[in-house]
Amino acid sequence: MILNSPSLGILLAVVSIICSSAILPSMNSYKGVSVAMMGLWRSQLSCIYCIPITWYLLRKLPKIDAKVFTWTTVAEIVAGSTLFCCASTMFLFSSKFTLYSHTMVLANSGGVFLIIINVLRLLPVNRLEVIGTIAVIIGIISLINDSKSTKGEGETNVLLGDILALLSMPLFTMAYFYNARAIKNLPSLVVFHCFSAVHLVLYMLYLLISSNSCMKVLFSRDDVSGMFGWSNSEHILLSLFIIGPICGVIGLGCYVFLLDFFPPHIVNGVFLMEPFTGQLIGCILGQDDLPSAFTYIGAFFVTLGLGLSIFGDIKKSQSDNGNTKTKLEIELSDNSLL
Repeated sequence: MILNSPSLGILLAVVSIICSSAILPSMNSYKGVSVAMMGLWRSQLSCIYCIPITWYLLRKLPKIDAKVFTWTTVAEIVAGSTLFCCASTMFLFSSKFTLYSHTMVLANSGGVFLIIINVLRLLPVNRLEVIGTIAVIIGIISLINDSKSTKGEGETNVLLGDILALLSMPLFTMAYFYNARAIKNLPSLVVFHCFSAVHLVLYMLYLLISSNSCMKVLFSRDDVSGMFGWSNSEHILLSLFIIGPICGVIGLGCYVFLLDFFPPHIVNGVFLMEPFTGQLIGCILGQDDLPSAFTYIGAFFVTLGLGLSIFGDIKKSQSDNGNTKTKLEIELSDNSLL
């Protein structure tokens, strides 16, 4: 069938890399808009675009009863979406101060975080995983020491931005852990829709509490301070054709789509290209200047380290009674989804 053809899988992989890499440059194209408001707008658009997909999937499912949609599933969705909301906000804040490649590389290093936890718990770890972890740490040190790279727009504070990206990494890791548990009972895109709905509620509560704007402005289409500002004539095209489908459904759901064509370790390897593509898009749009040597060195070591860690986990899985889908492999793969 053409839907399972390798050529279609390769095409989807290219589209997925571009879409996930475009999230930060596209979101930062909302000039003068706060990070919380950006998150609210993206959540609204994601919910809108997911409605027909969720409706279609739920119609194909058997009737959802208490055995499927339990309180445990609800708790996992709420916990995962809350962690993801916090991590995404820090992810966007990070991109305001440091280069996109720094933010993407550091936030996507969750697999190494899991390896360090396994080492501390004295669990079996492959030699390549250890070497990969050391390479990632060297790369992170190189990135943080980059004091020459500058943002093309806004304030540059590489250290602050890198720290925010690092802090978002364990939150992303825990969020995907809860996401992996939730999708055992529901389709991934249905869970993603639930995530977007929870994000919408969280961002609205935050803005209602913290915003200095009056209620009339807050619940308007104001292009900076309005909750429905994405529909303003200044933003409508960007919102409907980029933020909603690309930064929302495709950008965050591309990992799920690619799993129909490739095994998890291949998908994870594909997304190692994301920081480089994202940096290129940022430079083309004038949001970032060209990185210094420290960024190239750091990105190389982090990418090499993550690749070695993935390969090491595959080797360990193959030697473990032929089981190629251990918990660590699943969680390493999940960390590619931003």
